[in-house]
Amino acid sequence: MDVLHLLVGRSAVFFCFICGIWGVLAHFRKAPDDSRYTSTLIIAEVLLVAQAILGITLILSGRMPPDPMHIAYGALAAIVLPAVYGWANGRGARLALPTGIAMLFIGGLAIRAFTTSVVGFAGLVSQISR
Repeated sequence: MDVLHLLVGRSAVFFCFICGIWGVLAHFRKAPDDSRYTSTLIIAEVLLVAQAILGITLILSGRMPPDPMHIAYGALAAIVLPAVYGWANGRGARLALPTGIAMLFIGGLAIRAFTTSVVGFAGLVSQISR
């Protein structure tokens, strides 16, 4: 379960940065909102929720992170995108810039979560050992 949590976490970091860069570039290129970007955001949110569920499962099995802030970063990462999407959509604003910035922020939160985990920042890029 630890390795799966690590792998989904790595995927979430890189996926969030890809979505963030895509959103910011789409805004400055004045590209219209499209379903491809929105679908990618949904996949990102599914990754983040899956990561949160894996984390909760680890906690319930007695595997607490060394720093309680790890839990806060994970929880915040899972709720930022729906909040920003709802806010931007409710205002009738284009979605690319606010969601792009949110995804970059979430990517930063995910990196910060790695630094407060058992594996530390090295877990983001190093080889996985059991």
